Amino acid sequence: MIATHNQRSVELAISALNDLKVNHSGVYFGQLLGMSDYITFALGNEGYNAYKYVPYGIVSEVMPYLIRRAQENSDVLSG
Repeated sequence: MIATHNQRSVELAISALNDLKVNHSGVYFGQLLGMSDYITFALGNEGYNAYKYVPYGIVSEVMPYLIRRAQENSDVLSG
């Protein structure tokens, strides 16, 4: 499982998988629904396992999590 919204992190992970000759059929990439969709779509188009996840729960408990994810991923905020 590789969970990141960062394009560079995905590129590095794919490079490492290739260098190590890891069969990517057992590797999964995941991003939060609505964030970095362009990465998820590109991964899927290249044959990688990619999925979106949706946090759920009480709004007062979920919002701090979503805000942290957005703050940690400034590239998501700019695009």
